[in-house]
Amino acid sequence: MNFYRSFIAFQLPQKTLDYCFSVKEFLIKNDFDAKWTKSRNLHITINFMGNRTKEDLLQIAANIRNLNTTINQICFGIDRINMLGSKHSVLCLKIIDMNNNASNIVNNILISNNLTSDYEIWLPHITLARIKTSNSKKIFRNLNKENFIDSNFKFSPTSVNVYISYLTHSGPIYKKVTTENEL
Repeated sequence: MNFYRSFIAFQLPQKTLDYCFSVKEFLIKNDFDAKWTKSRNLHITINFMGNRTKEDLLQIAANIRNLNTTINQICFGIDRINMLGSKHSVLCLKIIDMNNNASNIVNNILISNNLTSDYEIWLPHITLARIKTSNSKKIFRNLNKENFIDSNFKFSPTSVNVYISYLTHSGPIYKKVTTENEL
């Protein structure tokens, strides 16, 4: 039986991608050294599901597709920029689910499929970069982050999908799951 490293993610509208790029530009101007997430890979991770079977992924993808009809009812905001991971090596924007719709809906879909996440608490976020050096961590800690985080910035995602993640030396490769042919 094959297992696939998988997650559920919301796609970002152009204005949010532009916002991410402005944060990146600000950090680069402040000598922040990182391996930046490719623009095609920017998304809100709402639930990391870990290793799942093909059958599980197809079932979840079918149920998730129904959510796309009401995607405009979901509203996100940007809470703060943060370093995550056990070594604080991931730079991300922490996302606020303004109505708690997204997390609840996704969790209900998983529960209705008799699935639970391998990770009890998963904070919605946009991964911006992998931090390369301890000097970048020091620069980040000393920055006034209020200068480039707009707490009034709100947006609705464009779609929600199930993805498989393949980790490679040149960075992750994400494949959207919609049909059996994509597994």
